Amino acid sequence: MIDDCGLVDFPTHGNKLSWRGKRWGKIVRCRLDRALATEDWHDLFPKSHVEYLKMVGSDHRPILATIDNKIPKARRQFRFDKRWIGQDGFSEAIKRGWLENQTNAESNVVDMIRKCRHEISRWRHENKPYGKEKIAELQKALEEIQNDDLRTQEDLDEITQKLKEAYRDEEQYWKQKSRNLWLKDGDLNTKFYHATTKQRRAINRMVGLHDKTDNWVTGEKEMEKVAVDYFSDLFTTTSPDDFTDILEGIPAVITETDNALLMRPESEEEVRAALFLMNPEKAPGPDGMTALFFQKSWPLIKTDILGLINDFLITGAFDDRLNLTNICLIPKTERPTRMTELRPISLCNVGYKIISKVLCERLKTVLSQLISETQSAFVPGRLISDNILIAQEMFHGLRTNKSCKGKYMAVKTDMSKAYDRVEWQFVEATMRKMGFGERWIGWIMKCIKSVVYKVLINGQPRGKITPNRGLRQGDPLSPYIFILCTEVLISNLKRAESVKSLTGLKVARASPPVSHLLFADDSLFFCKASVEESAVLLQILQNYERASGQKINFDKSSIQFGHTVETTVRAEIHQMLGIHKVGGVGNYLGVPESLGGAKTKIFSFLIDRQQKRINGWTSKVLSKGGKEVMVKSVLSAMPTHVMSCFRLPKGVTNKLTSAVANFWWSTNSQTRGMHWLAWRKLCRHKTDGGLGFRVIEDFNTALLAKQLWRLMDNPDSLFAKVFKGRYFRNSTPLDPIRSYSPSYGWQSIVSARPLVCKGLIKRVGSGSSISVWYDPWISDSCPRPAICKGINYYPHLTVNQLINSQTSTWNRPLLQQFFESEEITRITGIPVATGYKPDTWGWFYTTTGRYTVKSGYTVLQELSMRGHYQSLDRTLGDCKRNPGRLNAPQNSNIFSGKLLPDVYRLAHVYVVGECVWTHCA
Repeated sequence: MIDDCGLVDFPTHGNKLSWRGKRWGKIVRCRLDRALATEDWHDLFPKSHVEYLKMVGSDHRPILATIDNKIPKARRQFRFDKRWIGQDGFSEAIKRGWLENQTNAESNVVDMIRKCRHEISRWRHENKPYGKEKIAELQKALEEIQNDDLRTQEDLDEITQKLKEAYRDEEQYWKQKSRNLWLKDGDLNTKFYHATTKQRRAINRMVGLHDKTDNWVTGEKEMEKVAVDYFSDLFTTTSPDDFTDILEGIPAVITETDNALLMRPESEEEVRAALFLMNPEKAPGPDGMTALFFQKSWPLIKTDILGLINDFLITGAFDDRLNLTNICLIPKTERPTRMTELRPISLCNVGYKIISKVLCERLKTVLSQLISETQSAFVPGRLISDNILIAQEMFHGLRTNKSCKGKYMAVKTDMSKAYDRVEWQFVEATMRKMGFGERWIGWIMKCIKSVVYKVLINGQPRGKITPNRGLRQGDPLSPYIFILCTEVLISNLKRAESVKSLTGLKVARASPPVSHLLFADDSLFFCKASVEESAVLLQILQNYERASGQKINFDKSSIQFGHTVETTVRAEIHQMLGIHKVGGVGNYLGVPESLGGAKTKIFSFLIDRQQKRINGWTSKVLSKGGKEVMVKSVLSAMPTHVMSCFRLPKGVTNKLTSAVANFWWSTNSQTRGMHWLAWRKLCRHKTDGGLGFRVIEDFNTALLAKQLWRLMDNPDSLFAKVFKGRYFRNSTPLDPIRSYSPSYGWQSIVSARPLVCKGLIKRVGSGSSISVWYDPWISDSCPRPAICKGINYYPHLTVNQLINSQTSTWNRPLLQQFFESEEITRITGIPVATGYKPDTWGWFYTTTGRYTVKSGYTVLQELSMRGHYQSLDRTLGDCKRNPGRLNAPQNSNIFSGKLLPDVYRLAHVYVVGECVWTHCA
């Protein structure tokens, strides 16, 4: 009801559980009282808020509403507006600003950007290229032309085109303000963007904060002091100085060759690639310039940007103004009242981010040799799903494996303010121990140490913070520096394992022991459930905390014991580690830790999450084209994280599909809406008469097939080694071998086996492992074995026997003995390797021979669609199948998709004639 009326909650402070009563002998608290207003009212009174007072003499809390429409005047911050691109005089303003400072030897990129801002601001005030004003002027001009008989059609077309461009500019402006990056332009979703922007502002606006002494302050200056004091304390170093023992296990992996590649001179291609990897519409830094400005102005500014990078690589320095950073406070809770309930995200200048991105791309090339296989974050080729599936295998072992459930435990830790507490001295010492060159270390430390912060309080930068520790969330470098630091923790765990102080968990004899899994700051430790090993683990964590600055939040950490570990042992370990929360009931990397029991109930959280998004009041103002993009980009993508690891039960997928279908066809939340077409038909490709929505079950299968492919394609990964030792020790994951008490993860992966087998093809190397008559090695409409032209007297023939080993060519006389001419043509088209080369599996449906989720899903869709349109009349069928090819807006294409099937049926009973199709075409 609240959503349907377009009402929005007031920002609140205090205990929102406003009613207290007794039901069935128990105390019950709930929120019965609230203050609501329309979005227009909130526009008129933007500073209004509500305070829940103390409950005295009543079972309800009184609520005090403060109605305030006074907004303190503040200097408006410059923000680059994508609507300006292409406007008359805009490019000239940029050239004036940029080129004017080029002649000044003392000027640099920071000065040029500042001058550009000045010139753009002056151009903006002189030309007033604002959306609403421009639209009003063009609408008035259009009305005058339409009423003037002397004006030509060309005049009308010209003004109409300008009006379309003005509408597009207005939509782009509100899209940029809304931060909704998933929705495409072009269907006039301005109302949606506008509503989203208002909602985001209402959520992010702070009306007050608790200070250190728990006093409630509401003034802008007072909130600034609370924020500055908080971050000043957080970013103050503890001055660690002795890293000898903690770094003892770190080998010097980086060689002189690696250092030479890392510290090579820059190239234009490298710098340009770094810039264009950035999202052009992400929030800008203090200078107000988005990446879009740099990308669109690249031909003009590239010489100076290259000079900036070159100077930095030579001198190791840049103008410190380039590294000014705004801290944007993102709420962790619905209505935050304390600084700990706000997540700091750093908004860096794009000029600095280009430098940072160049260093990142270089660092990525050596990460795989630096970072242990138990750390899956940010390393190319490693996925979050690896950690999820391995962890679930371990949890399953703790519940069911006799050798695990009575002896082992899993400790999940939460790092408090992980990035913000990293000590700079520790970062420098770690890189030096790893073998990085001094110039490289100097570059990294310059990027880290030269930062100066300001905090955004309700959109205004306030205060000044000069840190001496911490990494920025928002700096491209930070994630990679962070995982270099976690490698120190990993090395100490490995050292404890090597001396038998810690014992990793093995889910099978042939599987490797696993003592830890890390994904950035998400840590999971496995060891024996004993006081001795718990003490060793605690000592390692404490040593790492003293050196790195990382601090474990014991209140959010948990321990999951093996199913039969004794109660007294559990109590002793809880007491020693200081972790009192029991594991198994929470989540690990977004997936429930325990998957035992009814799967429909376990995965029902996906239905709730999707329904919450659908019920969001801003989705009700989407156009039909906007709804299409939301279904494809948001609703269908929400369960993807879970579906990439586990098979969703039929009951869950049915409810997810039903919710999306109802959202698509309904016009409001009260009515279901007329379902004009079966959902399966809408999920067909646009060339087959659908809209390209996803069939959830098929997409789930395609995602799981990716995991099965990775087990085959990357056998040296930790993921493959754990699963191979447990389920297919002496075979391949394609072999249908029954396993005792398999985990739900393995059951899910093997459910995609039929799809993988449908597209597998053996790539001929030496040919010694390929059976001519049983393995799929011939490329036809689909992979298949060779077909013998007569009776097969050689059932064990292998492909290498068909190859002349001396000439490395096909043995044609032998081929003619076994095969028909067409088959010989296909076989001789397969290249023969010179020298020994192993036979490998390939995926038939991609040019690279590697499986992709997209290709797997396409195969499933084609199998379900095979033969569907064979009898369809071509003249009518082309238009019916592909209304998306009509040269019209997407809203019109969607309407055509609803209209044409009915017209098609009427045409077959001669109610409408061929002329209808002529007009459609």
